[in-house]
Amino acid sequence: MPGFLMSGFERDLRAHIQAQYPIILVLTHEERRTRAEIESVIDKMGLELRPLRFSDGLDAVQSKSGGCDAGTAIWSCDDAHLNIQKPEIIRFLADIAHGDPSGAARLIILAPSFELPEEIEHDTAVLEYPLPGEPEIWALVSEICLEVSALLSEKDASLLVRACQGFTASEARRSLRRAFLADPDDLDIAAALSSIAADKKKVLRRSRVLEQVEVPSDLDQVGGLDRLKDWLETRKHAYSEDARRFGIPTPKGLLLMGVQGCGKSLTAKAVAGQWNLPLVRLDI
Repeated sequence: MPGFLMSGFERDLRAHIQAQYPIILVLTHEERRTRAEIESVIDKMGLELRPLRFSDGLDAVQSKSGGCDAGTAIWSCDDAHLNIQKPEIIRFLADIAHGDPSGAARLIILAPSFELPEEIEHDTAVLEYPLPGEPEIWALVSEICLEVSALLSEKDASLLVRACQGFTASEARRSLRRAFLADPDDLDIAAALSSIAADKKKVLRRSRVLEQVEVPSDLDQVGGLDRLKDWLETRKHAYSEDARRFGIPTPKGLLLMGVQGCGKSLTAKAVAGQWNLPLVRLDI
């Protein structure tokens, strides 16, 4: 994590360990990045993080963990979600959850998704590991620039940072590297943004309810709505770095209402094109 500031996840994890939850479930798609931050938290607390693998067999886990009662040790597991249907694993977790109430947290589970068994749901804290924020994505952009010896203006770098929001750290790194490969000596920022948008579209295809929609370039394709167009042009600058420095809030949303066929969908597409933002359709 950048600098010496404690992240929100680090504060939450530390607080739940100090509150003596026996099991902490961390939902994450970034096992390596999450584990590194957990190890940092545990180390700062003067504790020790030890790995467990249910795939090694329950006997091996029980022998290694000693019932997970070691006073200064917190155990971590990254394959519990693959074995949670086994009755013996549920019993093992229940024994941890219902153990000595004066003990510290004894098991941290890392999983992309996890359905808590009834036996442990009331004794398990659930934390969600966040996607990279702007400072981390700025660091990734700087890292790739150094890697390929590319020079970017602050404005162009800011556009890349915004384009990569919503990616995991590994997704952002790969997408940035691919965008820079075309010509790092003379980077076409528009082509780079288009490349990142294409990668984000591939990510969204994994979802059953989200779809990225192709958009027109601007509002010229929308007839009328002059007051809305003026508002959109003014608010477009609220996404700039200057606006953020001045503390100007970014628009939270726009509600379009009207009869069928009056241009609501076209307008939504044009807004995304005008503001250089991806348009995502939610269809449930």
